Parts: sequence; structure tokens; C-alpha cells
Amino acid sequence: MRPLLALSLLAVTAHAQFTLQKSNTTASLRGVESVDGGANWQQCVVPSGAEKLDFRAVQAFDAQTALVMSVGNGDSSRIYRTDDGCKTWKQVYANPDAPGGFFDALYFTSRSEGWLLGDPVNGSFFMATTHDGGLSWMRVPVPALEPTEKGGAFAASNQSLLIANTGPVFGGGGGILFRGELERCPDTVQYNDPSSCATRILFRKMKVDVGGAAAAAGIFAIHNEGKTMVAVGGDYMHPDVAAYTAAFSVNDGMGWQPAETMPHGYRSTVVYNAATKTWIATGPTGTDISTDNGRHWKPLRPDTTKGDAVDADRNWNALSLPFVVGPKGRIGKLRDGALAGK
Repeated sequence: MRPLLALSLLAVTAHAQFTLQKSNTTASLRGVESVDGGANWQQCVVPSGAEKLDFRAVQAFDAQTALVMSVGNGDSSRIYRTDDGCKTWKQVYANPDAPGGFFDALYFTSRSEGWLLGDPVNGSFFMATTHDGGLSWMRVPVPALEPTEKGGAFAASNQSLLIANTGPVFGGGGGILFRGELERCPDTVQYNDPSSCATRILFRKMKVDVGGAAAAAGIFAIHNEGKTMVAVGGDYMHPDVAAYTAAFSVNDGMGWQPAETMPHGYRSTVVYNAATKTWIATGPTGTDISTDNGRHWKPLRPDTTKGDAVDADRNWNALSLPFVVGPKGRIGKLRDGALAGK
């Protein structure tokens, strides 16, 4: 009876979706950070000398202050900061391993404390920390971060890195996940200062059933809520394949289980909506939600009776609720109350 049960769960759908907004750009949008209502959108000034860079991450602190991260080989991986609402930008960091190296994700635990992840250089993943809001960065010589069987991490939506309850967690190619555990810092060191404590991380390497064996497959996004973690991904070269697209953990990432009902395709981003206790994962082929901490997923379909576009569930790259962004300047906003009762 179990296969029949799985089929019946796959047939269940929810009707609630994103309202498309005018972005005033045709650029492919790969990162989003929500700090206000976002009623209107305007283009930012591109940092001088960065006109050809590929920006994948944004960390906004308020309407005036934000960081953006570009990705690419060598010195194409950089971090810029604005303090005037993106009228001007200052480069605050560049890949120290040029012509090698490649940044993957930027994650802040507070306005001052942040972490940076990059692909392996000389046999080990790259990590750096800041404790002044990104104005300065220090490389962290963390041990035991050898490349995965499929290389490094993915810079798809700035969600390959997570700072969880116990320390840094990040995933990459082939479904490999590294779970960091911060050792006790000396009593004379502040616990919330990553520049002092980050060198005392023990990493556990584990295999998670996300992605499969293809070179373009693996873990693309990780998110946590309390001790629950959800990882999503798949094979971005075959985005319609609904196998190995999500896994979950209920013990801070110590143990992982594949979802019993998978998202119906490759998913590049995942977030949690605390108000409705709903997980949302989306990507180029659709959007799925889970109300049981990632165990079962069901498609989130557009509701045309509410004015949703027929394709409002797809062609997305990154989430920061209530917003979602995608190719060709595509921006959506989750309708108020859309997930109530799901």
C-alpha cells in the first residue's frame, strides 16, 4: 500500500502563490534579502569596475546598508558594501586566492558577525569571517574541509552555507554535507566573536540523499528552524527529475532522512514561514511546501481566481519571504494569508 500512499500524496496540491511585481530590470536575479515591505523596486548603481561580475548574494541590514557578493574564478569573487542605499559601493574584500578560488555563500548571524564560504583551494574549502559588518574579513584556517567527490559547493541562491545552533553547516556536490561543531572557546574569548572562535571548529563530513551522482547535482540550499534542518537540491541540468530533491534532520543536522514525498523537481532555495509553520522550496520548474518539517512536500499551484499568473509557481531562483526572484527581472511577493490553513 505504500506506493499508492505516495501517489496520493503527490496528487495533493495547495492553491496559493506569488503576485508578480514590476522590477524595472531584465537582469537574471539570483539573490534577495527582505528588510521592508518592498512596495516599489528601483535599480541600484553597479559598483565601479563590476559591470561584468555575476552577483549571487545580498545581505541587507537596513534601507541604507547592505553587502553584495559576486562569484567567479579568481578576482571575480568579491564583496562590496553600500551605506547610502546602493547609490555608491566600496569593495571591502576580494578573493585572496586569485587566480584560483570561487566564492559560494555569505551568511550573517547578526549585523556585525558574518561568514563567507568558497570552493576548495589547495585541497580545502575556503572560509572567512567578519565581526564589523563586512568592513574587514579574516580567513579562517579550518581543518578537514577536503573537496567533495563532485568538487565544491553551489552558488545558486546563497544558501549553501548555514550557521546553525552548533556552528557552520554547508553542502555541495554529490550530496556531501559538512556539519561544524564549535569547541568551547577559552574563557577569555567572547563566544560570539567568530574571528577568535572559528579556528576551533570540528567538522563532521556526511552523505545526505540530495542530488544523486551527476556532476551538476547535490545540495543547493540549507535552512534551519530550531533543531530542524531542511536541505534541497537535485540536478540542475535535469530540473524536472523529482528524485533526491530534499532531505530533513530533526537533531541539528546530526542525522538526515530523505523526504518521503519529494519536491517535484530540482529546487535551488528553501525557507521557513514561522507564522504558518510551513517550509517553502522553489526553483525553475515549480514550488512546493511542507507542513511536517520536510517529510512530505506538495506542489504550491497558482490560484488564477485570486489573480495569480499561470506560471507564478515557477522560474524562481532565490527566496527571502515574502519575496522570490528569478530570471529576466522576475520578482514575486507571497500574498498575505496565502499559506494560512495549508
